Amino acid sequence: MLDCQMALLENAFTRFFATGEVPERIGTRHPVLTPFQALPSKDGYIVVAVARQDWWEKFCQLINRLDLISDERFKTNPDRTKNHKDLEEILSAITRTRSTSEWVADMEKIDIACGPVNTVPQVAGDPHTLAREMITQVKHTQAGMLRVVNSPIKLSRTPVKLERASPVLGEHTEEVFMNLLGLSKEDLAKLREEKAI
Repeated sequence: MLDCQMALLENAFTRFFATGEVPERIGTRHPVLTPFQALPSKDGYIVVAVARQDWWEKFCQLINRLDLISDERFKTNPDRTKNHKDLEEILSAITRTRSTSEWVADMEKIDIACGPVNTVPQVAGDPHTLAREMITQVKHTQAGMLRVVNSPIKLSRTPVKLERASPVLGEHTEEVFMNLLGLSKEDLAKLREEKAI
């Protein structure tokens, strides 16, 4: 898990190694690309990733704010990043006027990178989640059938499949002691008698 988290933070590590500057918390926004963050919508949030100047111009056209293109505070990406607070205030007022799905549909039409910020129930029921078989069921010895998140590892020749739920305390004691340690049933009975297990 540490390896994955470090890989996800490659931008922060690169900036630290290059400048010695310790990255600080900045919410959902990107440290050097603006706007590249979650913005509120009428019914949730949408992540907008406007990483190029031509995308910025298309985005401004979509939100009916062509004046932002020539605004000195927002002319270039470094300008927008420097003045991100002012820009976020302007954009949040605009994005709150429509639903996330409406914004996503319109941005996708003009190739602006975006996506909804989903709740856990939305992700669990999403067609893509279901197609990827990321929700599965396992039988638990005490709780019965449980819905759980499946393995994200998808290998064509050696597929990963969750076959059972987490064990209850001591569920595999006998199996481990007999199969892995070579103890007999008598040995186990003695250990139980001595309250060692």
